[in-house]
Amino acid sequence: MLVAIAKFVKKIKAMETQEKIVILKDALQEKMKTFNKIRFGTKEEIKNRELETSFDTKTKSSINISHLGTSFFGRRRRR
Repeated sequence: MLVAIAKFVKKIKAMETQEKIVILKDALQEKMKTFNKIRFGTKEEIKNRELETSFDTKTKSSINISHLGTSFFGRRRRR
C-alpha cells in the first residue's frame, strides 16, 4: 500500500513539474515576442525601413595614423 502511495505522489510531482515547465515556456515565448517587437519593430516598420546600400570601408573602418599623434610613437613606447 505504501509503495502505491509513493508512486502516486511521484506522479503528482511529475505533473506539477510538467505544468511548471509549460508555464515557463509560455512566459519565455511572451518575453521573446516583446523583445523582438522592441528590437526589430513591427512587420510594417521592417518593410518600410531603407537598408543602407553602400558602405564606404575606407572612411568607416580604417584608422588614420596621423590622428594618433607623435606621443603614440614617441619615447614612452620605446621603454
